[in-house]
Amino acid sequence: YQDNFILRWQLRSGIGYNGTRTYGGIYGSFQGAQYKQENTTAMNTEDRLFFHIFIGYRFKAPKPLKEKFDWLNDQIPE
Repeated sequence: YQDNFILRWQLRSGIGYNGTRTYGGIYGSFQGAQYKQENTTAMNTEDRLFFHIFIGYRFKAPKPLKEKFDWLNDQIPE
């Protein structure tokens, strides 16, 4: 059994494009943790780097669905 102090950190960043029909972007995340083992001089570290790249295209909504949401939008007071 060990009772260690753990130092953790996380950094996130992203950039994207949002047009009328297309969208896309990149998202990055860096995570890390570090702790010292008891009764030794060993230092354990763990680092992770992730990237998410995404692109998409917006299709027109089906007519019955669009009509229902247009009606619902009209019911909400401004």
